[in-house]
Amino acid sequence: MNFKDSIYWKIYADIWGFHKKYADVKGDDSYWEQVVNDAGELYKKYENQPEGEFAKKLILNILDELERVFKRNEKK
Repeated sequence: MNFKDSIYWKIYADIWGFHKKYADVKGDDSYWEQVVNDAGELYKKYENQPEGEFAKKLILNILDELERVFKRNEKK
């Protein structure tokens, strides 16, 4: 299998782009609303693929990480 031509490559690229877009975590509602909306759109892109569950777990991990960073920054 050529990994660069696989669905996994596309999922990782999209997840990386999503994480990069929201890595500068904000505390305002509009930031979090956009995060949730984009996460939903990203999941919809892969939900009907055999790898949809894999994509969902990666998305949820990014959401957890953004929340962790927000809570850490909130304590400063």
